[in-house]
Amino acid sequence: LLTCSFDNTIKLWDNRCNQQKPIHVSKSTGGNVMVCFSPDDMYFLASAVDNEVKQYTTVDGRLHLEYDIEPIHSSINYTRSYYANGGDLVVSGSSNDDVVHICCSTTGK
Repeated sequence: LLTCSFDNTIKLWDNRCNQQKPIHVSKSTGGNVMVCFSPDDMYFLASAVDNEVKQYTTVDGRLHLEYDIEPIHSSINYTRSYYANGGDLVVSGSSNDDVVHICCSTTGK
């Protein structure tokens, strides 16, 4: 299970165990809007305010890639990102940005 919050945390939980704590915690610069797993569950995306999009490894919660999407410097620019094309691409858009970004999930370009 993956959760995120406006307290800037991303938490990865193991539902197979009866633990009350996440197995990994990561932080973002701004509040987190959403998270999602890659189709193969090897990675997960965290989308935060103002075009902050990062990819982490599921096995250990390590930062794998930070997507170079220009911020527009707005605290109400809520970014959402999803895997597409079988996980080869990341599609990202924001509430106050009139551009949809399509990036390679392995290079970030």
